[in-house]
Amino acid sequence: MRGFKGVRVHAIAALAIGALLLVATPASASETSSELKLFRERNFRGAMMVLEEASSSISFSPRAVRVGKGGAWMLCPRPFFGGQCKTVDKDIADLRLPRAFSGTVQSARPIATVAPKPISQEPEPLQTKAKAP
Repeated sequence: MRGFKGVRVHAIAALAIGALLLVATPASASETSSELKLFRERNFRGAMMVLEEASSSISFSPRAVRVGKGGAWMLCPRPFFGGQCKTVDKDIADLRLPRAFSGTVQSARPIATVAPKPISQEPEPLQTKAKAP
């Protein structure tokens, strides 16, 4: 019996350590938020800036962007997310920023994307008022 108890104690300890590692392990950036890559030249070439979180004061003149899977970002022509911002939710090999940007992104932040509601296959019942006799 002594050997059996020792095995059970080791198994419980191993499970506890595994649970602690699972809790203590940080999620990767792709699981927590999308990533934005800004490229100085068209077709994803040239100097690159990578953003993983909001940045209220940058100065970069991108000509192409890559957006992490399932993400969307707001690019703004002024610091602190000011001005007429542009939303990007897919890779763009030839980014043409609006005139207000003067070619430079001054701030950027990820934005939440909402999945569209599924279309119901069943028609909703009609609401009719019953007439009083």
